[in-house]
Amino acid sequence: MNFRKRITIAVLLAACCAPLQSSRAAADEQVLIGALDPAHINGLTLIGGDGNYFGLRVLVYREGATVEEAPGDFRFGPHAADGSFASVTWKAPFDGQPEVILRWSRMGRNAVVGQIKAPAGVRIAIETYRPFTGGSDETAWSSFIAQPDRRTILGERVHGLKGVAAGRRFFLRTERTAIGFGNYSDRDRMRLQLIKEGHVQQTGETGRGTLTRFSSLSFDLTQDQSIGFVALVGDDFEIMEREATSLAIKPLNALLDEKAASKEGPNTGVKGYRDIIHRTINWNRFYDSEKNLEYVAFKRLPGSARNRHAEPILSWDAFFAGMMAGMVDSSAAAGTIRLLLEQQLPDGRVPLRINRTGSGDEPPVLAGRSMPPIGAYCTWKVYLATNDLGLLAWAYPKLLQWNYWWQ
Repeated sequence: MNFRKRITIAVLLAACCAPLQSSRAAADEQVLIGALDPAHINGLTLIGGDGNYFGLRVLVYREGATVEEAPGDFRFGPHAADGSFASVTWKAPFDGQPEVILRWSRMGRNAVVGQIKAPAGVRIAIETYRPFTGGSDETAWSSFIAQPDRRTILGERVHGLKGVAAGRRFFLRTERTAIGFGNYSDRDRMRLQLIKEGHVQQTGETGRGTLTRFSSLSFDLTQDQSIGFVALVGDDFEIMEREATSLAIKPLNALLDEKAASKEGPNTGVKGYRDIIHRTINWNRFYDSEKNLEYVAFKRLPGSARNRHAEPILSWDAFFAGMMAGMVDSSAAAGTIRLLLEQQLPDGRVPLRINRTGSGDEPPVLAGRSMPPIGAYCTWKVYLATNDLGLLAWAYPKLLQWNYWWQ
């Protein structure tokens, strides 16, 4: 590397250290909201800083039949990059394939309002959980408590690591009253209860001071086929309750209709293609809890999800996903490039496939093989779309090392 290249890299790094720190601080203040859990397009994840992960998912069931936890057949609706409106539809695996609709809208810095619609032939349970744990039965990192009013669930991150900020809190309030509520740590037992009893109910599993990993509210749709809700992340339950009450002054159905109308319009020509890109990118945004990065991977396609219960397997098309994301969301675009290049091996190559969970028949790294040399092109395109000089400075040495491997 000649002197000119060394000086260029040094200047870029020096110029970008401060902006990187401030942008991360800003990210900590803003709660990430979206369908960020790869297993659950039928739900929402709210992330209030490092380690503060709260999720809700929509369970569809019939008494005496089965419980659907993660749909495999769905249709993308509109999805604004800023979360101002999103809608997804899926078919439940019952006779007649009844359609379920989940639509939601981000409200301000830390809240989301949503609505679930389904026909009277099925029942719905809203379950709160901690995402990004892989279902492991570890000591509860987030504990939830459904309240006796059968409308409210409170949650809190109750275990922290040394040097990590204190845990934040979660608040969920539904517009209507559920027919059942429960707090539990045995997810399978609760699903059997839904099938046998037709609704969730509190068992002797919990007691005073017990931490429970899940809570749920179950609803009968015979009289009313919609369920509205408000969810927030914050530091004080009383403040969040006041915020939720304020957001629900107007019927949530009407509020979401207004949000949906603002996204409607002619969907032809160039606008039609842009809409396809926006939907594909925004419905394939995920979160890496180890790296604290939002990224894009083509896991969800209209009509199906690839291995819907697993983390995405990153391959070379993720670089193109990041490049496309540059037109939609700069944070997700940069996060995708960073996540891929952070997997670089000591010899300089980026492995052909990155199976981050270590699950499946394919090894995490295919020995001796590399992704095609497209990283520099895609990173440059992301920079042109986002003007993220910090990303360019960080990526350059890694891309240079990768280029040397190919020579």
